[in-house]
Formats: sequence, structure tokens, C-alpha cells
Amino acid sequence: MAEHVTVSERMPDAAQIGARLRAQRERVGISLREVARRIGVSPSLVSQIERDMVNPSVSTLYALVTELGLTMSDVFVDGRPRSAA
Repeated sequence: MAEHVTVSERMPDAAQIGARLRAQRERVGISLREVARRIGVSPSLVSQIERDMVNPSVSTLYALVTELGLTMSDVFVDGRPRSAA
């Protein structure tokens, strides 16, 4: 019988990616529906990504990160966006 394994159980370092994306989205003042519209995915998918329920494709993750003014390293290194110099 297959066991259900969550994203955070498989990838402990990646478990906070969704929370980091949500925090940045809220910081820049974009609604979940709006960011979904801008990158061409459903609001449901963005919600699932932010709750770390699904792993987005590389292209979807890149689109989210770019739309939110982050870099991939901002999301994966320590989760804190670099301050603009």
C-alpha cells in the first residue's frame, strides 16, 4: 500500500518555499487571484504551492518568483529577499 508523503517530508529544505512566496506576495500587495492571472495558472494552484501541498513545475516556480520580484536563490538559499542596493 502506497504511503502519502508530503512535500515537507520529502524535501525539508523546500518546506518553506510556499510560505516564502506567500509572504513576498503579501509584502508587494498582490492578491492570490491576481498573481495567478499574471502567470497564467489557476488560483487553486497558487494556493496549493503556497501551502506546500504541491511542487510547482520549474517554469511555474520561475514565473512566480519573477512576478514577485525575487530570484530563485532568494527562495532557495535562506528565504529572505536580498535588499535592493
